[in-house]
Amino acid sequence: LPSRYHVSGVIQLPYAEISEPFESWIDVEAGFSRIDYYGGAAKTVQRKGRGQDYGANYKIVP
Repeated sequence: LPSRYHVSGVIQLPYAEISEPFESWIDVEAGFSRIDYYGGAAKTVQRKGRGQDYGANYKIVP
């Protein structure tokens, strides 16, 4: 299996009339993932700690 993935799409919540476009990347070997919302207007970055099973999550919103 590949260790890197990329996906994009739209999260739709019809009961709330929300359509949220997103784009996501993950590198399993590096322990890194990122999700961009609304064309990059908001971002989340997840990073695994070195040699650990946990890490950090960052949210970047203008």
